[in-house]
Amino acid sequence: MIDANAFVGTDFLGAYANIASHPVNSNLILVPSRLLVHPTDFPQKPLTVTRIQSLPFGELKWENFERLCLRLERLNADLECCRLYGIPGQDQEGIDVYSIHRATGKYRALQCKREKKFTPAKIRSAVDLFEAGGWASRAVSFVLCTSHSLQSRTLTDETEKQRERLRTLGIGLEIWDAAELDVLLKNQAAIVDDFFGRDHAEMFCPPEAIGALRNHITGPEVAELRARLGTLYTR
Repeated sequence: MIDANAFVGTDFLGAYANIASHPVNSNLILVPSRLLVHPTDFPQKPLTVTRIQSLPFGELKWENFERLCLRLERLNADLECCRLYGIPGQDQEGIDVYSIHRATGKYRALQCKREKKFTPAKIRSAVDLFEAGGWASRAVSFVLCTSHSLQSRTLTDETEKQRERLRTLGIGLEIWDAAELDVLLKNQAAIVDDFFGRDHAEMFCPPEAIGALRNHITGPEVAELRARLGTLYTR
């Protein structure tokens, strides 16, 4: 048995270090010294922490969802140009973002739809709008971006019908729905940090991607700083 008096005056017993040096009320029961010793056995099973696998795209404002898709498209190093197309209120001919491949000069057109509910009719409508506009004659790829998942059977079947439809025009169809966006963003910690904040980035992206954020200011912090500067300059 270990005698607690052996540790009096040391830091080993923490708050109980000087217990033996204080007068003890004779009516109190002394705490056995064995209870004052630090534990010797610890749980061996490591803590399991599951990272989140989906980001809340539906909570983004529509303009931020467009900017998110723009940032993802710009990750392609072979692009000569990648820009938002038009401004609110203008006829955009069914696209929101376009890019130009550096080597071939060919266009990619992206249509961004931040919607919580998507139907087969909306998929057809998106392709109708694109095909009716001028971009169908120059783009080799049409990317339908949506904050909703298109993984259901009915939506997948409609997607494949529209893929065949565009293929006859020499145009490829890509789908960036919520599930695909999660895959594309998994290792893009800086983008996740900018649009969703540090908590989401740390819980969604792998540790090796998070390391790059050491000196990176988060998107919400940038927005708050801009708001404060705007207030300062309007005084």
